[in-house]
Parts: sequence; C-alpha cells; structure tokens
Amino acid sequence: MSLLSKSGLLERIRRGKEARSRLVESNLAKGIAYQICATRESRKMTQADLASAAGMTQNNLSRLESPEYGKQTISSLKRIADALDVALVVRLVPFSQYVDWLSATPYMDEGIRPEALAVPSFEEEEISGRHEKRVLYYELHLPTQVAVPVVSTSQSEFTAVTYHSMVSPANYPEQESKVA
Repeated sequence: MSLLSKSGLLERIRRGKEARSRLVESNLAKGIAYQICATRESRKMTQADLASAAGMTQNNLSRLESPEYGKQTISSLKRIADALDVALVVRLVPFSQYVDWLSATPYMDEGIRPEALAVPSFEEEEISGRHEKRVLYYELHLPTQVAVPVVSTSQSEFTAVTYHSMVSPANYPEQESKVA
C-alpha cells in the first residue's frame, strides 16, 4: 500500500511547475538513498562491504544512503547497481506514469518502443486528460492449456498447466497433468 494517494499527488503536481520539480527532486534524493540502504541491508552487507564492492569509500556510500545528500551521480549509481547485481534505470517519464508509480497504481510501461520514447509534457497530458483516465492493464487472455517444459534427469517432459482467465497473478495454475 502506498503512503501517497493518487488524488493527493495530482493535486500537488497541479500547483505548478515548481511543485512538480520539488516532488521529483525529493523523490530522487530520498528514494534512491532508501533503496540503496534497504537493498544492502537485505543482503546482510555493511556499508564497508558494499563500498568495497563498488570501488568507493564507506564515507562516500554513507553520503549516498543519506536522504539529505541528494547529489548522487549516475556514475556512482551504476557502480552501486553493479556491486548489488541489479539494473539501474534512468529515464524520462510522463507525470501520469510518475504519479501512478508513486501511488502504487498499476500502469502499463510501454518500454523503449520508438513511439514511446518521446515523453509528453505535463501540459500536454493535462490537455489530453491523461491524468484522469483509468485504464485496465492486467486483463490476460491465455489459452486453456499451456505446455511448460519440466526439467528431468531421465527425459524431457512437458506439463500442461490449466489456467483460467485471470486478472491477477494470485490465480496461477489450478491443476497440472503430464503430457507425453
């Protein structure tokens, strides 16, 4: 559950360009600092361990984990991501997607298709009504049975998994049967 409501965020970004800039800046500084710290701790690493793996001093890492620091460089973040064996994504997104992300509202990420690379401005989205649109993103249409390979030391087998039309991953395989 998100601590930020979508309606509250929309109200906030509509206050003006300066309010949008402050929101993005705050989230960048605090979000990445908390994420580095949480990921490091989940791996039972000390700051010294991660700093060493990233080729930096513990003092530098300590600053990067501080939500008040706010001066992370892409180069430093790439080194930390590499040390943690995770991807680093840096990209421009429309405010409609940003608000959905902050509020934990499901949204469709259009990836890096050429048509999706040009990001609309806040004003363009407001004019189009994009901030108010509600889109169903998770409707899945799967065939009744899907053959899934099963690793076996003696022979290759396939398992047929019966799926129902589902809206969330919570409804995964109902039954399984061997297929020759």
